[in-house]
Amino acid sequence: MKRRSERIKWIDVARAYAMLMVVYGHCDASSVIGRFIYLFHVPAFFFISGYVFNNNKSFRVFLVSKIKRLLVPFLFFGVGTILMNAIVHAVIGRQYAMIHYLKDMFLQIRGTESRIWFLPCLFLGEIMMEIKRKEIRNICFAVIILLGWSNILLFRWNLPWYPDTTAVAISFMLIGNMCRKHDFIDWFISAEWTVVSFVVCILIEYVNSRLGYRIDMILNEYGNPFLFYFGALFGIIFLINISQKCSIKLIPYIGKNTVTFLCLNSIAIKGSAFVINKFGITDLLIDIPGGMVIYAVIELVIVIPCLCIASYIIEIYFPFVLGQFKKKKQR
Repeated sequence: MKRRSERIKWIDVARAYAMLMVVYGHCDASSVIGRFIYLFHVPAFFFISGYVFNNNKSFRVFLVSKIKRLLVPFLFFGVGTILMNAIVHAVIGRQYAMIHYLKDMFLQIRGTESRIWFLPCLFLGEIMMEIKRKEIRNICFAVIILLGWSNILLFRWNLPWYPDTTAVAISFMLIGNMCRKHDFIDWFISAEWTVVSFVVCILIEYVNSRLGYRIDMILNEYGNPFLFYFGALFGIIFLINISQKCSIKLIPYIGKNTVTFLCLNSIAIKGSAFVINKFGITDLLIDIPGGMVIYAVIELVIVIPCLCIASYIIEIYFPFVLGQFKKKKQR
Protein backbone atom coordinates (compact mmCIF):
# COMPACT_ATOMS: atom_id res chain seq x y z
CA MET A 1 0.00 0.00 0.00
CA LYS A 2 2.85 2.35 0.79
CA ARG A 3 4.38 1.72 -2.62
CA ARG A 4 1.09 2.65 -4.32
CA SER A 5 0.79 5.97 -2.43
CA GLU A 6 4.41 6.80 -3.26
CA ARG A 7 3.72 6.22 -6.95
CA ILE A 8 0.66 8.46 -6.87
CA LYS A 9 2.68 11.25 -5.26
CA TRP A 10 5.44 10.81 -7.82
CA ILE A 11 2.90 11.06 -10.65
CA ASP A 12 1.39 14.28 -9.30
CA VAL A 13 4.82 15.84 -8.85
CA ALA A 14 5.94 14.79 -12.35
CA ARG A 15 2.76 16.22 -13.86
CA ALA A 16 3.32 19.46 -11.96
CA TYR A 17 6.92 19.82 -13.15
CA ALA A 18 5.86 19.04 -16.72
CA MET A 19 3.09 21.64 -16.40
CA LEU A 20 5.54 24.27 -15.14
CA MET A 21 7.71 23.44 -18.15
CA VAL A 22 4.72 23.89 -20.46
CA VAL A 23 4.03 27.35 -19.02
CA TYR A 24 7.70 28.31 -19.23
CA GLY A 25 7.88 26.98 -22.78
CA HIS A 26 4.93 29.17 -23.79
CA CYS A 27 6.78 32.15 -22.31
CA ASP A 28 10.17 31.32 -23.82
CA ALA A 29 10.50 28.70 -26.55
CA SER A 30 13.66 30.03 -28.20
CA SER A 31 16.32 30.05 -25.47
CA VAL A 32 18.47 27.03 -24.60
CA ILE A 33 16.22 26.35 -21.59
CA GLY A 34 13.09 26.58 -23.72
CA ARG A 35 14.48 24.23 -26.38
CA PHE A 36 15.65 21.81 -23.68
CA ILE A 37 12.13 21.73 -22.21
CA TYR A 38 10.53 21.14 -25.62
CA LEU A 39 12.52 17.93 -25.96
CA PHE A 40 10.30 16.07 -23.51
CA HIS A 41 7.68 18.12 -21.64
CA VAL A 42 4.70 17.13 -23.86
CA PRO A 43 5.84 13.50 -24.42
CA ALA A 44 6.11 13.27 -20.63
CA PHE A 45 2.39 14.01 -20.26
CA PHE A 46 1.50 11.22 -22.66
CA PHE A 47 3.98 8.86 -20.98
CA ILE A 48 2.36 9.53 -17.59
CA SER A 49 -1.12 9.08 -19.07
CA GLY A 50 -0.07 5.66 -20.37
CA TYR A 51 1.61 4.84 -17.07
CA VAL A 52 -1.59 5.40 -15.07
CA PHE A 53 -3.88 3.92 -17.73
CA ASN A 54 -5.97 1.15 -16.21
CA ASN A 55 -9.62 0.39 -16.92
CA ASN A 56 -11.70 -2.43 -15.50
CA LYS A 57 -15.06 -1.02 -16.58
CA SER A 58 -17.08 -1.49 -19.74
CA PHE A 59 -16.15 0.46 -22.85
CA ARG A 60 -19.35 2.53 -22.57
CA VAL A 61 -18.58 3.61 -18.99
CA PHE A 62 -14.96 4.27 -19.96
CA LEU A 63 -16.00 6.39 -22.96
CA VAL A 64 -18.45 8.47 -20.91
CA SER A 65 -15.79 9.11 -18.25
CA LYS A 66 -13.26 10.28 -20.86
CA ILE A 67 -15.84 12.56 -22.51
CA LYS A 68 -16.51 14.14 -19.12
CA ARG A 69 -12.86 14.42 -18.10
CA LEU A 70 -11.41 15.58 -21.42
CA LEU A 71 -14.03 16.77 -23.92
CA VAL A 72 -16.25 18.68 -21.48
CA PRO A 73 -13.32 20.90 -20.36
CA PHE A 74 -12.29 21.18 -24.01
CA LEU A 75 -15.74 22.58 -24.89
CA PHE A 76 -16.13 24.85 -21.85
CA PHE A 77 -12.65 26.35 -21.98
CA GLY A 78 -12.54 26.52 -25.78
CA VAL A 79 -15.92 28.19 -26.27
CA GLY A 80 -15.44 30.32 -23.13
CA THR A 81 -12.12 31.69 -24.37
CA ILE A 82 -13.59 32.56 -27.76
CA LEU A 83 -16.62 34.29 -26.20
CA MET A 84 -14.36 36.26 -23.86
CA ASN A 85 -12.17 37.36 -26.78
CA ALA A 86 -15.31 38.40 -28.69
CA ILE A 87 -16.48 40.54 -25.75
CA VAL A 88 -13.05 42.17 -25.35
CA HIS A 89 -12.88 42.97 -29.07
CA ALA A 90 -16.42 44.41 -28.98
CA VAL A 91 -15.51 46.66 -26.04
CA ILE A 92 -12.40 48.03 -27.73
CA GLY A 93 -14.22 48.38 -31.05
CA ARG A 94 -12.34 45.77 -33.06
CA GLN A 95 -13.74 43.07 -35.31
CA TYR A 96 -13.54 39.46 -34.21
CA ALA A 97 -14.44 36.53 -36.46
CA MET A 98 -16.10 34.47 -33.71
CA ILE A 99 -17.70 31.95 -36.07
CA HIS A 100 -14.33 31.37 -37.76
CA TYR A 101 -12.62 30.70 -34.42
CA LEU A 102 -15.44 28.41 -33.26
CA LYS A 103 -15.08 26.40 -36.46
CA ASP A 104 -11.33 26.16 -35.95
CA MET A 105 -11.83 25.03 -32.37
CA PHE A 106 -14.22 22.21 -33.27
CA LEU A 107 -12.21 21.05 -36.28
CA GLN A 108 -8.84 21.42 -34.51
CA ILE A 109 -6.93 22.04 -37.74
CA ARG A 110 -3.19 22.46 -37.33
CA GLY A 111 -2.09 26.04 -37.91
CA THR A 112 -5.05 27.58 -36.10
CA GLU A 113 -4.66 29.13 -32.68
CA SER A 114 -5.32 26.34 -30.19
CA ARG A 115 -3.76 25.95 -26.78
CA ILE A 116 -6.08 23.09 -25.85
CA TRP A 117 -5.12 20.67 -28.64
CA PHE A 118 -3.73 18.34 -25.98
CA LEU A 119 -7.20 17.37 -24.71
CA PRO A 120 -8.69 15.98 -27.97
CA CYS A 121 -5.33 14.36 -28.74
CA LEU A 122 -5.26 12.66 -25.33
CA PHE A 123 -8.92 11.66 -25.72
CA LEU A 124 -8.19 9.85 -28.99
CA GLY A 125 -5.07 8.30 -27.51
CA GLU A 126 -6.88 6.90 -24.47
CA ILE A 127 -9.72 5.54 -26.60
CA MET A 128 -7.15 3.78 -28.78
CA MET A 129 -5.41 2.41 -25.68
CA GLU A 130 -8.70 0.93 -24.48
CA ILE A 131 -9.47 -0.56 -27.89
CA LYS A 132 -5.97 -2.04 -28.01
CA ARG A 133 -6.44 -3.60 -24.59
CA LYS A 134 -9.50 -5.48 -25.81
CA GLU A 135 -9.32 -5.82 -29.58
CA ILE A 136 -6.14 -4.69 -31.35
CA ARG A 137 -2.92 -6.69 -31.55
CA ASN A 138 0.43 -4.97 -31.02
CA ILE A 139 1.30 -5.27 -34.73
CA CYS A 140 -1.83 -3.28 -35.63
CA PHE A 141 -0.84 -0.57 -33.20
CA ALA A 142 2.64 -0.46 -34.72
CA VAL A 143 1.02 0.06 -38.14
CA ILE A 144 -1.07 2.96 -36.74
CA ILE A 145 2.07 4.64 -35.35
CA LEU A 146 3.93 4.11 -38.64
CA LEU A 147 1.01 5.63 -40.58
CA GLY A 148 1.14 8.66 -38.31
CA TRP A 149 4.87 9.08 -38.92
CA SER A 150 4.34 8.57 -42.66
CA ASN A 151 2.03 11.56 -42.77
CA ILE A 152 4.42 13.63 -40.64
CA LEU A 153 7.49 12.87 -42.75
CA LEU A 154 6.04 12.38 -46.25
CA PHE A 155 2.50 13.53 -46.94
CA ARG A 156 2.06 16.43 -44.46
CA TRP A 157 -1.73 16.31 -44.77
CA ASN A 158 -3.39 18.75 -42.39
CA LEU A 159 -5.95 16.45 -40.76
CA PRO A 160 -8.58 17.50 -38.19
CA TRP A 161 -8.08 16.42 -34.59
CA TYR A 162 -4.41 15.56 -35.14
CA PRO A 163 -4.50 11.79 -35.81
CA ASP A 164 -0.81 11.88 -36.82
CA THR A 165 0.21 13.66 -33.60
CA THR A 166 -2.01 11.23 -31.69
CA ALA A 167 -0.08 8.34 -33.25
CA VAL A 168 3.16 9.79 -31.86
CA ALA A 169 1.46 10.40 -28.51
CA ILE A 170 0.26 6.79 -28.40
CA SER A 171 3.83 5.54 -28.74
CA PHE A 172 4.70 7.31 -25.46
CA MET A 173 1.49 6.10 -23.83
CA LEU A 174 2.40 2.52 -24.76
CA ILE A 175 5.91 2.94 -23.34
CA GLY A 176 4.47 4.39 -20.13
CA ASN A 177 1.96 1.56 -19.82
CA MET A 178 4.69 -1.02 -20.41
CA CYS A 179 6.86 0.60 -17.73
CA ARG A 180 3.99 0.35 -15.26
CA LYS A 181 3.30 -3.32 -16.03
CA HIS A 182 6.93 -4.42 -15.79
CA ASP A 183 8.21 -1.96 -13.15
CA PHE A 184 10.84 -0.60 -15.51
CA ILE A 185 10.77 2.79 -13.78
CA ASP A 186 12.65 1.39 -10.77
CA TRP A 187 15.61 0.61 -13.01
CA PHE A 188 16.20 4.26 -13.78
CA ILE A 189 15.73 5.93 -10.40
CA SER A 190 19.19 6.92 -9.17
CA ALA A 191 21.50 9.91 -8.95
CA GLU A 192 23.59 8.45 -11.78
CA TRP A 193 20.61 8.24 -14.14
CA THR A 194 19.59 11.79 -13.20
CA VAL A 195 22.99 13.10 -14.32
CA VAL A 196 23.22 10.84 -17.38
CA SER A 197 19.72 11.70 -18.64
CA PHE A 198 20.34 15.42 -18.15
CA VAL A 199 23.66 15.31 -20.01
CA VAL A 200 22.18 13.26 -22.87
CA CYS A 201 19.34 15.79 -23.26
CA ILE A 202 21.83 18.66 -23.35
CA LEU A 203 23.87 16.86 -26.03
CA ILE A 204 20.77 16.09 -28.12
CA GLU A 205 19.62 19.69 -27.86
CA TYR A 206 23.09 20.82 -28.98
CA VAL A 207 22.92 18.48 -32.00
CA ASN A 208 19.39 19.65 -32.83
CA SER A 209 20.41 23.29 -32.68
CA ARG A 210 23.44 22.67 -34.90
CA LEU A 211 21.24 20.84 -37.42
CA GLY A 212 18.49 23.46 -37.25
CA TYR A 213 15.91 21.07 -35.76
CA ARG A 214 13.08 22.36 -33.63
CA ILE A 215 10.80 20.18 -31.50
CA ASP A 216 7.11 21.10 -31.30
CA MET A 217 4.49 18.35 -31.35
CA ILE A 218 1.53 20.61 -32.17
CA LEU A 219 3.36 21.78 -35.32
CA ASN A 220 4.56 18.25 -36.16
CA GLU A 221 8.15 19.43 -35.91
CA TYR A 222 10.35 16.62 -34.63
CA GLY A 223 13.62 16.96 -36.48
CA ASN A 224 15.26 13.57 -36.70
CA PRO A 225 12.75 10.97 -35.35
CA PHE A 226 15.47 8.92 -33.65
CA LEU A 227 16.93 11.98 -31.91
CA PHE A 228 13.39 13.01 -30.98
CA TYR A 229 12.64 9.70 -29.23
CA PHE A 230 16.04 9.58 -27.54
CA GLY A 231 15.66 13.15 -26.28
CA ALA A 232 12.08 12.58 -25.12
CA LEU A 233 12.80 9.31 -23.32
CA PHE A 234 15.95 10.54 -21.57
CA GLY A 235 14.08 13.73 -20.67
CA ILE A 236 11.30 11.62 -19.15
CA ILE A 237 13.90 9.69 -17.13
CA PHE A 238 15.28 13.02 -15.89
CA LEU A 239 11.77 14.22 -14.98
CA ILE A 240 10.97 10.99 -13.12
CA ASN A 241 14.14 11.26 -11.05
CA ILE A 242 13.64 14.87 -10.01
CA SER A 243 10.01 14.05 -9.13
CA GLN A 244 10.83 11.40 -6.53
CA LYS A 245 11.08 13.84 -3.62
CA CYS A 246 9.18 17.07 -3.19
CA SER A 247 8.49 18.94 0.08
CA ILE A 248 6.54 21.82 -1.51
CA LYS A 249 2.83 21.15 -1.01
CA LEU A 250 1.85 23.40 -3.91
CA ILE A 251 3.58 21.14 -6.45
CA PRO A 252 1.27 18.08 -6.11
CA TYR A 253 -1.72 20.47 -6.18
CA ILE A 254 -0.59 21.72 -9.59
CA GLY A 255 -0.19 18.10 -10.72
CA LYS A 256 -3.80 17.35 -9.76
CA ASN A 257 -5.11 20.37 -11.69
CA THR A 258 -3.19 20.15 -14.96
CA VAL A 259 -6.34 20.36 -17.12
CA THR A 260 -7.18 23.83 -15.78
CA PHE A 261 -3.54 24.91 -16.09
CA LEU A 262 -3.34 23.62 -19.67
CA CYS A 263 -6.53 25.40 -20.72
CA LEU A 264 -5.95 28.74 -18.99
CA ASN A 265 -2.18 29.25 -19.12
CA SER A 266 -2.22 31.10 -22.45
CA ILE A 267 -4.78 33.61 -21.12
CA ALA A 268 -2.77 34.08 -17.93
CA ILE A 269 0.43 34.56 -19.95
CA LYS A 270 -1.22 37.25 -22.08
CA GLY A 271 -2.40 39.02 -18.93
CA SER A 272 1.03 38.86 -17.30
CA ALA A 273 2.69 40.12 -20.50
CA PHE A 274 0.33 43.11 -20.48
CA VAL A 275 1.28 43.92 -16.85
CA ILE A 276 5.00 43.46 -17.47
CA ASN A 277 4.90 45.70 -20.55
CA LYS A 278 2.97 48.37 -18.63
CA PHE A 279 5.81 48.59 -16.12
CA GLY A 280 8.40 48.78 -18.92
CA ILE A 281 10.19 45.63 -17.80
CA THR A 282 10.32 44.23 -21.33
CA ASP A 283 12.30 47.22 -22.59
CA LEU A 284 14.79 46.81 -19.74
CA LEU A 285 15.38 43.13 -20.45
CA ILE A 286 15.30 43.00 -24.23
CA ASP A 287 18.98 43.90 -24.74
CA ILE A 288 20.37 42.08 -21.70
CA PRO A 289 22.07 38.69 -22.27
CA GLY A 290 19.64 36.11 -20.96
CA GLY A 291 16.96 38.78 -20.73
CA MET A 292 14.26 36.55 -22.25
CA VAL A 293 14.96 33.88 -19.64
CA ILE A 294 14.53 36.45 -16.87
CA TYR A 295 11.35 37.67 -18.59
CA ALA A 296 9.96 34.13 -18.75
CA VAL A 297 10.76 33.53 -15.07
CA ILE A 298 8.94 36.75 -14.11
CA GLU A 299 5.94 35.63 -16.15
CA LEU A 300 6.07 32.24 -14.45
CA VAL A 301 6.06 33.88 -11.02
CA ILE A 302 2.97 35.89 -11.97
CA VAL A 303 1.12 33.20 -13.90
CA ILE A 304 1.39 30.21 -11.51
CA PRO A 305 -0.35 31.85 -8.50
CA CYS A 306 -3.09 33.15 -10.82
CA LEU A 307 -3.65 29.66 -12.23
CA CYS A 308 -3.69 28.14 -8.73
CA ILE A 309 -6.39 30.60 -7.68
CA ALA A 310 -8.37 29.93 -10.87
CA SER A 311 -8.07 26.17 -10.33
CA TYR A 312 -9.34 26.49 -6.76
CA ILE A 313 -12.32 28.64 -7.80
CA ILE A 314 -13.28 26.27 -10.62
CA GLU A 315 -12.84 23.19 -8.43
CA ILE A 316 -15.04 24.61 -5.64
CA TYR A 317 -17.68 26.63 -7.48
CA PHE A 318 -17.69 25.43 -11.10
CA PRO A 319 -16.69 21.75 -11.07
CA PHE A 320 -18.98 21.05 -14.05
CA VAL A 321 -16.43 22.88 -16.22
CA LEU A 322 -14.11 19.94 -15.51
CA GLY A 323 -16.83 17.39 -16.21
CA GLN A 324 -17.52 16.82 -12.51
CA PHE A 325 -21.28 16.77 -12.17
CA LYS A 326 -22.74 16.37 -8.71
CA LYS A 327 -25.04 13.44 -8.25
CA LYS A 328 -28.44 14.02 -6.74
CA LYS A 329 -28.70 12.86 -3.17
CA GLN A 330 -30.89 9.82 -2.74
CA ARG A 331 -33.67 10.22 -0.21
